[in-house]
Amino acid sequence: MWKRFNFFSLERVSKDEEGVSQKTNWTCSTSGRGSLIFGDNMGWINICDATFKIGSFAAFKQETKLVHQCKHSNILVALGMDDEGVSPTLKIWNLDKTERSGNPLCLRTVKIAKHFPATSIAVLEDLSQVAVGMCDGSIVILTNLVPGDRQTKQQTILVSETQDPITGLEFAIKDRVGSTSHQSQWILYASTISSVTVMDTAHQYTKIAVDTMHGCDINLSCLNDEQAFVVGSPDAVHFYYPDLNASKPFPNSKMVKWFREYLIVVSPDTPLTKGIAGSPLHGEAIKQNQIISIYDLKNQFQAFQQTTKPIVHLVSEWGSIYFITNTGDMYQLTEKDLKTKLDKIMSRSLYSQAVALAKSKNYDEREIANIFRIYGDDLYNKEDYSGAITQYIKTIGALEPSYVIRKFLGGDRILNLTQYLQALHQKGLATSDHTTLLLNCYTKLKDTENLKKFIENSNASSSSNSNAPNKGLEVKFEVGTAIAVCRGAGYYDHALYLAKKHNKHEIYVKILLEDLKDYDNALEYISMLDFYNAELNLKRYGQILVSHRPDKTTKLLMSLCTVYKPKPGLDISHNTIPAGEDPNRNRAVPEEFIHIYVKHPEWLTFFLEFIQKNREASAIVYNTLLELYLRDDTLSLSNNNNNNNNNNNNVGDLVPVKEAREERLEKALNLLKDSRAKFDEDHALVLTKTHDFKQGIIHLYDKLGLYSEIVQFYIENGDNLEIVKACKKYGATDPELWITALGYFAERREQEVHAELGEILDHIEKENLLQPLVVIRTLSKNDNTKLDVIKDYVSRKIAKDENSIAEDKGEIENQKHETNRIRNEVMTLKTRAVDFQNQKCSGCRNAIELPSVNFMCYHSFHEGCLPDNETECPKCAEDHKKWTEIKKSFETSAGEHDKFYKQLDVSAKNEGDGFGVVAKYFGRGLFLGTGGQQAAVGSGNRGGKK
Repeated sequence: MWKRFNFFSLERVSKDEEGVSQKTNWTCSTSGRGSLIFGDNMGWINICDATFKIGSFAAFKQETKLVHQCKHSNILVALGMDDEGVSPTLKIWNLDKTERSGNPLCLRTVKIAKHFPATSIAVLEDLSQVAVGMCDGSIVILTNLVPGDRQTKQQTILVSETQDPITGLEFAIKDRVGSTSHQSQWILYASTISSVTVMDTAHQYTKIAVDTMHGCDINLSCLNDEQAFVVGSPDAVHFYYPDLNASKPFPNSKMVKWFREYLIVVSPDTPLTKGIAGSPLHGEAIKQNQIISIYDLKNQFQAFQQTTKPIVHLVSEWGSIYFITNTGDMYQLTEKDLKTKLDKIMSRSLYSQAVALAKSKNYDEREIANIFRIYGDDLYNKEDYSGAITQYIKTIGALEPSYVIRKFLGGDRILNLTQYLQALHQKGLATSDHTTLLLNCYTKLKDTENLKKFIENSNASSSSNSNAPNKGLEVKFEVGTAIAVCRGAGYYDHALYLAKKHNKHEIYVKILLEDLKDYDNALEYISMLDFYNAELNLKRYGQILVSHRPDKTTKLLMSLCTVYKPKPGLDISHNTIPAGEDPNRNRAVPEEFIHIYVKHPEWLTFFLEFIQKNREASAIVYNTLLELYLRDDTLSLSNNNNNNNNNNNNVGDLVPVKEAREERLEKALNLLKDSRAKFDEDHALVLTKTHDFKQGIIHLYDKLGLYSEIVQFYIENGDNLEIVKACKKYGATDPELWITALGYFAERREQEVHAELGEILDHIEKENLLQPLVVIRTLSKNDNTKLDVIKDYVSRKIAKDENSIAEDKGEIENQKHETNRIRNEVMTLKTRAVDFQNQKCSGCRNAIELPSVNFMCYHSFHEGCLPDNETECPKCAEDHKKWTEIKKSFETSAGEHDKFYKQLDVSAKNEGDGFGVVAKYFGRGLFLGTGGQQAAVGSGNRGGKK
């Protein structure tokens, strides 16, 4: 049963329009190119434009029988009678051009060779073929009609052996079946009152198929949009294709036409039928009327039906349908807009038909989704929740999911909500919240089977695994959310499956440790990971693992810090390494794992000892190991098999035991003395002081060159013997140590230090480190110091000073005599003539001969043995130059007052006075006035030439 709608509006064309409603002698009609064209019984052709103004021209002398308007060009083909005989004439006009008379340009006139009336016509758009159906059951094929062809050819084909008239002709194009080219063939459909024939024009109009069971009358055939030949019969409408035919039941038809996707059927009316209320034909006489019906065959509904006077012409143009009744009235059928049609359909709750119509019109997808939403709302209000959720699923992608989810959050609708959420995931539009909700639905329903399927068929956002089973049913979701929900609901196996499948190694280990307390499997899983992920998980969960499985964790960590190779059993080919990470790195940094042993120092000691022996370690490792040796609460690990080889093959046999402090301190000292050790000496020194490790402190002081600190350390500990030993060992480098020791012992009141004082005084005397007065002043601070402690030192020092004074006095006398001698010599040179008696040249050592040069230094030279213009004695010049430079440097240093005062302060501090410095600068002329004169001795100026 056809659903009936009123999707067309009916309107009568105004009678005021000139001639449109008064022409009752029209015999044929066609339309196209913006015109309605009618032929009449007077041989005229009438052209009606969009304003319904009619223009006419005389086409034939008698009657116009058939007209055809080409769709692709403004070419009009018509058949009519020019003579009184029965042979029709075919004419072709170009309506865009006119002759001098004002009529359209006639391109061709052809006399049909058959002497029978023409009943139908079909024209190819390029005018390559025109088929004319005759009343004797034959078809005349005309070719060479294109302007420029010399002579038109005519070919007659007999279709009906019983000479039934041809009632309909249509050319259709159909791709050649099995053709390897893009060529197409033309098919000619022909109908008679008793048969339908399909002919191939490419093969001399060979009959492809003949249906002798059905035929039709004139005006009961047409061609639809799918190139099917539509034939109306008394009980049905038939659709013919080259290879098949189909039929649909319809009432007795009087006329069929195709308009867009609609089939227009005009059929006889039954008595008592009235028109649609409000239509222009409502309430008119009902006898002998017809019904015009419009059908949407694809969507299976009747778009329009109206009772009318008998229709004589039915055409379409300008997007509307026009029909003319036998009374000469013209009516216009205009299709309503799609939204109006959809509203009418949905007002009757025919949502499926509304969707089908919208899809056939390529309606916007969001608008189609809105239809599904309205449909779903209607079913929801009727408490048909299963049907409603089916419609809501079709809105996914256009409708906000929260609109649907809020409706089904009730406990009794959780199953429907689950269906919607499943569809949302399958289309890849689910968020993490949707995933959480779906998994919660599964867990509340205890639907373990579907939960497992959902997880196994997943293609989570963090994975690109294309080998998952049932790939066609894959759903997409945020894997982290799914794992969290499974964990929260206690589905640990499912959570582990997801984490392993999508390489969520950290979460996998976390579930094993925090939820299942399966430490062994967690360690086994970590050992199968690539280096980057194994290191990451040990850093994150190492403290938990060390607390429960210290031996296995330490063994794995030892491997990770040396040469790591993953165990087989896990596909790590899809693992990704973050940007910036070196993919070739296979050794971890030991100090980054120290924190995981915070409560297990004995295992940390074992681990760091292994690192120290098997690879280059950093300062942090050595500092930490030193601290562990110095701590009193640190245990050590002992091997049950009495095998103390520290390797990772027997870690499981180790047990914590208490170790003697002496043994640990010995290890600490050996560690400090290890040449490979890279300590932070300052940090190590703080550790040794904190734990009062004296040997370590002394070793570090020695290593750092802090010799004064060593002596001070022994002083603080009152170790007299070691003080002296330290002074002997380091005194050559730092003599100040003896002075420090002297000050220490000088303040001691025990008799036992006399030996040490004597030894220190001997060394101070030997190296002349202090003036005797400073020594005596230092020792005098202790009232208990007896004279015999320093008697020998003072006696030796006085004797030495007396000897030194005597030597200085002798030297002074010598210097005085020498000074007087030089003064006398200078005076002689200044006041007396010099007698030169040299017999040999001081240069060449030959006998002196004139001319010669004599210098005041008593050297004589041949004049030829001296350089030109030489004014100084070559023998004495070098020595004179040296003393001149020394004098100059003395004069320069005499002006460096800052340097003088600095040396004076140092001397006063170390020696008790600065007399030596003053004397030295006095000799350099520091205290000479600007007007002072200094004696100068000549360097040997020329004394004359002989």
